[in-house]
Amino acid sequence: MTTERQQIIRLLRQLTDADEARAAQAHETLVGLGERALGVVSAGLTKLEPRAHPALIRVLAEIGGSKALVRLMRFVFDARDDLEVGTTRGFAMQAIIEVAGPEDDARLFEFLRDMRHDPDELVRTYVAECFATLRDPRVFEHLREALTDPSLYVRESARKAFSAAQIRQEIHPLELEARDFFHGLTCGPEERRGLFERWLPEHREAFALASALVRRDDAQSTLGIQTLHALGNPAARGVALRHFKLTSSDADRAASLRLMADFLNADARPEEVRCIEQGLGHGDGFVQLAALEAAGRSGHEPLLYHALKSTRADNTIVTATAATALHAIAQHLPGWMSREVLKSVQLIRRRRAYEPNSNLLQAEAALLRTFGEFYSPQSPDAPLAQHIALDSLRDSHQFLPIAEGCLHALERLTPSGGYPANSRWHPGDASALVPLLDHPNASIQRRALEVIRRAAPGDTPNLCHEFERLLYADSDTFSSLLISAIIETNSTAALLSLTRWVDSQAPDTQQSLRALLQRKHANRRPPLPAPIDLDNEFDLEGDFDFDLERDRSPSAFKN
Repeated sequence: MTTERQQIIRLLRQLTDADEARAAQAHETLVGLGERALGVVSAGLTKLEPRAHPALIRVLAEIGGSKALVRLMRFVFDARDDLEVGTTRGFAMQAIIEVAGPEDDARLFEFLRDMRHDPDELVRTYVAECFATLRDPRVFEHLREALTDPSLYVRESARKAFSAAQIRQEIHPLELEARDFFHGLTCGPEERRGLFERWLPEHREAFALASALVRRDDAQSTLGIQTLHALGNPAARGVALRHFKLTSSDADRAASLRLMADFLNADARPEEVRCIEQGLGHGDGFVQLAALEAAGRSGHEPLLYHALKSTRADNTIVTATAATALHAIAQHLPGWMSREVLKSVQLIRRRRAYEPNSNLLQAEAALLRTFGEFYSPQSPDAPLAQHIALDSLRDSHQFLPIAEGCLHALERLTPSGGYPANSRWHPGDASALVPLLDHPNASIQRRALEVIRRAAPGDTPNLCHEFERLLYADSDTFSSLLISAIIETNSTAALLSLTRWVDSQAPDTQQSLRALLQRKHANRRPPLPAPIDLDNEFDLEGDFDFDLERDRSPSAFKN
């Protein structure tokens, strides 16, 4: 035996000396010998008692290099059935992670693949951790397997390793398969989950991933429901229906009903109708509110009847929810609802006079848009609907949603070619539109001017003044429409202002404008019809009760 080998053996025994200074000196000497000590040190792992193994492993780790790595791997593999070494193999796995370099990836991958089913859960835990250090895409297959390991520690290590491997291999979340993306979304480190949440709607399997999140029925179900809302896939109705039936959370029941409502278009299926009815009878207010939204979009007449009654509820949130839901399917509402929608608008408008409330404004605006879908200019009730819209506009103080709702209705209730002179509105009714010509929103101004062109008489209060202001203030914005409105309203004063304005233009412009002025109608307007008395049109004192089971039929409205 050579002198150096004998010296190394003495140093190995000294590693476990009770004197810490002697042990540290032996450690430093062995590390200084480098690869010359590797053979004897690795042999010590099999010859010396197990209590010396940690010190030997530390020496191999500090010597480092591929040769030390091979000896550490051999020790872990050969001792897999040796119960005496205990946790030492796990300590050796830690050293392997520390020693391995990029040049060792191929050798290390083969070793880890052989060790992934080791009987020691500590070793399997470090195997999963070590997989994350490699750039080999095959590691994900084995990490997926480790995610189902019987040991909680192994599963947790695999979860962290999975995310770490994605980062190390610079894999973008959208490049991952659905199962790997789902793992990162649900099991990845907290700091990585936000990244996956942001990219979820963009993934090619986003609908399936969001549906799987909903099925988990845990804190991430909300994310799944929000994503399904954003994706806009009508198949989400099926997910919502199933989740409503199975979840134990009232918050999730409400969210499921809102998701279902998003995709209802007057086509609720019998099973969906039953769920909505259950929601309406639920003890939680948020569930009831979500069910009301779904009822208003369902197309099922008893549920529509309930939603219509709810537009007159004491709770303004209920009123706004019901009105908004009915507006969403306005084109599919049955004809028997038309006059009752008008009545609801009147009741809300009167209530708003003494109870200013944003929910009431929202409800009134939605119902104004709704009854605009019921009537054409030729409908017998069109004049009544026009008067109701103008009354709402007069009382709205130019509040934008009301103004937009009224204009939406009036654009559909007036003929595009305009009324003849003898059929135009009463000046007092038309005056509600005049303030909109000075509205800060240019779209509102233009739409109001269009309705005035169609229906307002020339002697509407303040209309001539506004016409003249528009002519000289910003004539290019509304030039053609404004000239048509002045001509068709047939106001003598406005026509004189228009003539003076035309004379002030450049010669080449004057010729084309004068040609347009020749369209002026000379018909005299006969006496105007009296305004409709809305109090006599409707019985506004009565109201609904809210017994859905008793009042499922809409026959009361049909009569």
